[in-house]
Amino acid sequence: MSNVEIFFKVGLMGFSLLLFAISAISYKRIGSQRLLFVCIAFGIFAVKGLLLTAGIFMSPTPEWLEAPIQLIILDFLIMILLYLGIAKR
Repeated sequence: MSNVEIFFKVGLMGFSLLLFAISAISYKRIGSQRLLFVCIAFGIFAVKGLLLTAGIFMSPTPEWLEAPIQLIILDFLIMILLYLGIAKR
């Protein structure tokens, strides 16, 4: 496993946890059902990030915890677009 792959897996976990926390705080303040669904979506990404990060420390890594770097980058793009789609200016 390359350092770039490790960086993106850990980054996915951190970024998704950050967006989950922001959306949870926003939901608590506003109470919008739309924000609840966004919070759940970021929470699912956070769980995925945690699982991928846990796979770094397992030897050998289980096959179901392997994810190509391209899919991890795609997850980043999905989260950014999802956040931008609900963020108010």
